[in-house]
Amino acid sequence: IPIYVISVRTFSDRHRHIENLSKSLGFDFEYIFEHDADELSESDWSRVNREMNPKSVSNTLKHLAAQERLISSGKTVGLVLEDDVIVFDGLVEGLNKTLDLASRLDSGWLIFLGGADNKIDSRFSQSLDFSLIENPISTAEAYLIDIDGCIRRRKWLSSNLVDRQADHQLKLIDQLIGIPHFWTSKPLVTQGSI
Repeated sequence: IPIYVISVRTFSDRHRHIENLSKSLGFDFEYIFEHDADELSESDWSRVNREMNPKSVSNTLKHLAAQERLISSGKTVGLVLEDDVIVFDGLVEGLNKTLDLASRLDSGWLIFLGGADNKIDSRFSQSLDFSLIENPISTAEAYLIDIDGCIRRRKWLSSNLVDRQADHQLKLIDQLIGIPHFWTSKPLVTQGSI
């Protein structure tokens, strides 16, 4: 599946981190560099609430650009990673299990792969088998998306402004248009910044 890495052109330490992950886990990826905060265009600003700070605008537009890339790719599922993501042992096996579970869902979904640093409810601690648990995304370090969800978000964005950080924006849009979010019962990654 295509893998999109949200990053900034000048974050060379984070680029090394992702490139080392790519080598050790054997995956190819594409950086999302467009919409860097210091290069935001008038077209970028026309899509957002102008009270947002440039870094938040940049981050959110990069996440939305990843969705546009998935639509253009002709693939049905994509993985979005932020450049500070830390992966846990067993990521590849967990991702394969997640993709198998996702294939049984109705189209139009988002699956969050993190959550190690979040408060969780009893559904997670009581889950004996690896499973998907319906729950809204809480951060955006790693998640799977499908093309139907991306197309539906694109339609919503064609007549609405972006007005919040990526994770909150995805949560809002998807609640409004009826796209369910799921978490893996065991986190596969965590945020490096945490």
